[in-house]
Amino acid sequence: MNGEGRALRAGVDLAQAQRLSSIHFFALKWLFRLEPLLALFLYLLGLRKEVLRQSPSLGIHSIAAVKSSFNYWKYCRFFAGLYLEVAASIFSNTCLNTRYTLDTGGDESALKRTLASGAIIVASHYGNWELACLLVSRFADNSHKYFFYKPVPIRALDNLLLKLRMRFGGQPVPIGRHLAKANHFPKNSIIFILADQLPAQHLQRKSYPVNFLGQESLFLSGAERLSRKLAAPIFYLSVERSASGYTVVKPILLCANPAEEQPGRITQKIATACERNVLKDPNLWLWPRGR
Repeated sequence: MNGEGRALRAGVDLAQAQRLSSIHFFALKWLFRLEPLLALFLYLLGLRKEVLRQSPSLGIHSIAAVKSSFNYWKYCRFFAGLYLEVAASIFSNTCLNTRYTLDTGGDESALKRTLASGAIIVASHYGNWELACLLVSRFADNSHKYFFYKPVPIRALDNLLLKLRMRFGGQPVPIGRHLAKANHFPKNSIIFILADQLPAQHLQRKSYPVNFLGQESLFLSGAERLSRKLAAPIFYLSVERSASGYTVVKPILLCANPAEEQPGRITQKIATACERNVLKDPNLWLWPRGR
């Protein structure tokens, strides 16, 4: 194909891409009109009410600021939006492109350089953690990106989520084998991990006690141990979501040199960063079982 033919073909491909993007945008717009109906269904279903009742942080030991600002209807709206965003993003980047913004702190090139040398990216079950991690994965130039995850029982759903995490070169690693596999990760790897789950019984002896929402809690130590093992800086993904559903994701540097920190100190910093998000809007947190 000559130069003129290639240029023409590129123009056709661009036009097709623009038309497809427009179709996705309008489809997404109509999809999110279903959010109130889905939220109403979840509300009537009593979504996670049992878990919320069992959560110590919503019981008699609750911080007043959390208890007073928690609203079950807003919680159901958050969950409905979460389901729709993940479903839409499995097949298209339109949701990520139109509803999510990465706050680089005013120096995009500096953040890119830091991530390129390798980093641990910690998120919590706050806002849409899947898309928050995906946004950073797209931004980072690292050739080695690992998503640590806990497989879901439904095989078909698990496969769809794996497809989403692999969108920008991510390599999913199941929890349980992640620390052993980390020994073989290249130094410039970027690793995404969730840190606010309640540790399973066999992991509690390796977890750190931290102060979280005014009470002592156990937090998984995997992120801290990985940062020490790989001598990598550790970031926390802070999420802010507007009433209209638009989200700003900001990577916050928690520790640049893990070797200088006392054992458990990094995990406490993670818990404090998570707590800051929860106190800002408890309706956007999953409230993991037993937390």
